[in-house]
Amino acid sequence: MLSDQRGPATQAQVLYEETIESIELRELRKSSRRMERAGLTVPTGRPDKKDRRALAQLRDLDHNWQQAPDE
Repeated sequence: MLSDQRGPATQAQVLYEETIESIELRELRKSSRRMERAGLTVPTGRPDKKDRRALAQLRDLDHNWQQAPDE
């Protein structure tokens, strides 16, 4: 149902009913926007040679950092 006039958001909320699918889609988009703002993206395919090397360097860095003695 549509309204003929523009009104407040509270009035608009009674004009529609949200489904479970739309809630899940909204939450998925929300988390995706948060990841993108943080500089994270979901890879589209397998990593190439350059990406694999970068991942290996990160793994080594993390491994060495975890084994560093506490001062």
